[in-house]
Amino acid sequence: MANIRKRGNTYQVDVLEGRTADGKRIRRTATFTPEPTMTPKQIEKALNKFVVNFEEQVKQGLYQDGKIKFQEYAEHWLETTVKRSNKHRTHITYEDILKKRIYPVLGHLRLEDIRPAHIKALLRDWEENATNAKTGTPLSGKTLNNYFRVLSSLFSCAVEDGRLNNNPCKNVAAPKFKQKRVEYLQDIHVPIFLEMVDNAADDNAVTDFPLAIKILLFSGLRRGELLGLTWSAVDFNKGQIDISTTSLYAPDRGIYAETPKTDKSARIVKLPAELISMLENYRATQKEIAAKYGDKWNNNAGYIFTQKYGEPLHPDTLTGWLRKRLMRHNAKMKELGETDKILPMVSPHDLRHTHASLLISENTNIRTISSRLGHAAVTTTLNTYSHEIKSAEIAAVELLESKYLRKHVQKTTPPN
Repeated sequence: MANIRKRGNTYQVDVLEGRTADGKRIRRTATFTPEPTMTPKQIEKALNKFVVNFEEQVKQGLYQDGKIKFQEYAEHWLETTVKRSNKHRTHITYEDILKKRIYPVLGHLRLEDIRPAHIKALLRDWEENATNAKTGTPLSGKTLNNYFRVLSSLFSCAVEDGRLNNNPCKNVAAPKFKQKRVEYLQDIHVPIFLEMVDNAADDNAVTDFPLAIKILLFSGLRRGELLGLTWSAVDFNKGQIDISTTSLYAPDRGIYAETPKTDKSARIVKLPAELISMLENYRATQKEIAAKYGDKWNNNAGYIFTQKYGEPLHPDTLTGWLRKRLMRHNAKMKELGETDKILPMVSPHDLRHTHASLLISENTNIRTISSRLGHAAVTTTLNTYSHEIKSAEIAAVELLESKYLRKHVQKTTPPN
């Protein structure tokens, strides 16, 4: 049972941890400092939460009177909070950020000694000296913002755990960045793109890459959702697919299956009849390939798009296939002098954006688009495609003007 004493504007919380060999009580103490703007009810609620968290820390033997080092606490946070409540890729991403970008600077400091000044100095160092490991270029504002959010989440958890009174990131301005406009194919590019994909077909390939690319373009699936598809997820009668698995890659796991990104990402997606027909033909072809390889064929899960012997396809394989074909196509168009047929260097994910932009240009209801894309909320769709929605709105206004208003003005305006 915790003992709580009010001291000025703070509250001292004492918890019994146990007894020494000679019977003396071992007590642990922590101080709760409420925000100045809190009401008495808010203070009571926050204090109760603080006490529960502090008692749990003492019970588990994790409380060390504020002497715990940042890295030690961060490792505990990754294991008990991040790993339990996030996807595997989120966990390894956070771990990578901490190991490469944060531990070298803050890891040796005591958690309670870290101040806003330390955070500001770290942000300045990132802005001035840190570079992208792959490209060697300075880190983008969005990347810096992601790093900052990881830090802030960690410190917020430390406050909830009763280890800190305040989050040192709270009074530090988060790095700003401009929302990057999504890349996609314009409607005039789509026929050229489809022709290029068809010309790149390889009858000897186990995986029908052109079909995979077309499904991305006409379904709005994420790359992992496409590669996680199994034959059992296809309803040939209704012409739809059930998105319930995503295929991902992580260095420590290899290629693995996981549930979709969010709850809304699990969804049913309708496909054009022509694609359903192509899938039926491809299924028959894959059965022939499986029979040809016999015991070598390893596709018990029933994946649609696979490696040579039926294993799950690596996500980057599809990206590389598309990139090579686009480069080859553009080089040929440049050589022929047909520069109007040169295509943007889109990625599989950009085809998802293309799908959304095509639907927006056809004035499809935004909720329908959001549901089809599997966004967690309609606001995500609105924010991601704000420019495209605005363009569609302008086009709609111009259509109304040309169809009705101009004719009306011409009709009612008296001749000179």
